[in-house]
Amino acid sequence: MRLRLPCLLLVSLTACSTQTVAPDADTIPLDGTVDARSVPPDASHPDAGLPADAGGGCVTVELCDDGLDNDCDDVVDEECPCIPGETASCFRGPASARGVGACSPGTMECMDGLEFGLWGPCVGDVLPADELCDAEGEDESCDGAANEGCDCDPAAPPAACGSAVGACRPGTQECVAGRLGACVGASGPVAEACNGADDDCDGVTDEALTQACSTACGSGMETCSGGVFAGCTAPPVGAETCNGMDDDCDGMTDEALTRACSTACGSGMETCTAGVFAGCTAPPVGTETCNGVDDDCDGMTDEALTRMCSTACGSGVETCTAGSFGGCTAPTPGTETCNAMDDDCDGRVDEGMDLCGCIRGIRGTSTYLLCDRQVTWTDARDYCTTRGYSLATFETDAEALAAANTALMIADADWWIGLNDRAVEDTFVWQSGSTATFRRWSGGQPNDFGGQDCVTIDNGGAFEDRTRWGDKDCGETNRFICETP
Repeated sequence: MRLRLPCLLLVSLTACSTQTVAPDADTIPLDGTVDARSVPPDASHPDAGLPADAGGGCVTVELCDDGLDNDCDDVVDEECPCIPGETASCFRGPASARGVGACSPGTMECMDGLEFGLWGPCVGDVLPADELCDAEGEDESCDGAANEGCDCDPAAPPAACGSAVGACRPGTQECVAGRLGACVGASGPVAEACNGADDDCDGVTDEALTQACSTACGSGMETCSGGVFAGCTAPPVGAETCNGMDDDCDGMTDEALTRACSTACGSGMETCTAGVFAGCTAPPVGTETCNGVDDDCDGMTDEALTRMCSTACGSGVETCTAGSFGGCTAPTPGTETCNAMDDDCDGRVDEGMDLCGCIRGIRGTSTYLLCDRQVTWTDARDYCTTRGYSLATFETDAEALAAANTALMIADADWWIGLNDRAVEDTFVWQSGSTATFRRWSGGQPNDFGGQDCVTIDNGGAFEDRTRWGDKDCGETNRFICETP
């Protein structure tokens, strides 16, 4: 289908005198382009007695796809199918006036219809009008001659008229008895034909010319280009292929189509059915299993076969080799060492009374080491840290009391814990990094006596609660309690 842009023409008319002079009633173009709707037949006119369509007039049936009002009902291409939303050039005047002088085509849009779209009204076209005697020499009547029938200078040479575009040829207008005559010798536009010529003199050759075409597979349209119809859109007759379609339009689908097929295990044949090749007779490829056989025919045996395995310490993967699974990668239970870890994966950490050189205790989710040896606070901290522990941190009274009672049963003495204000005086923090604010101070503690910055479970005096805490000189040697972080 065609698609053209509308052309808008602004015509400025200026009278050549204070009184408009109408064209001579006997003046008529000599190119046979007068619209039968605007000029009545007259024996003095060259076109008198011609059929309605011979001089660009009306015909009985509207022609489609030419953008003209062939049946002179002021509607262009009515009842002609189109694609909704597309636009096309249109002209409601005689074909011979289209694009001549002041006349120009408009635009029509394809509107939705019941099955196909139908063309809407032609908008913006400029149609032939009465000729004016204007200084600009505008051809308002669009017959190829300007100001015919208007006053002129008999001494002036003939004026050029008509068009030299495409197949059109210009003529001349002569001044006869002081009046400009018709355009003589000009040939005007006619309907475009597929001949490689610009018949309608619009500067475009063979535009918007299509015709029906067909193949054994159906119908289509072909378009004129370079004077020849080509590019038929009818479905081509193709070679039959396996696609569920009748490619060669013989009434059968996918007939007698086979091809060779193969698997890694051998060759065979397969047949096309309903658009798909299937039923390959080649030996099937099996799934590789741990059996020492090349089940999938890839030249390798038991390749990439693994399965999950486990030990008390976790899960892993074992690999098939020569038909048997082995080499489990699960962690192997180790020998328990003093490192705050469950090396032998029995659910206990550093079990054994003297494994870490300390007594081991468990409360809740925490494991404690109560070390009955006397060292400075920093040595106690380092001992705990190198074994995966830290000096004890307490966040509740019950937790602190339980640890203190156990420690005092081992030795009725002071025991280092993780609390200290070594960094900032009077700002006590835990060695573990905990921000717990729980405290269990003895009376009068902490007192920073002599620069005491480290905290113990304070054995205190005979009449004091010996499970409470006090600050001590970090250089003193005391027993200590480690805790899993």
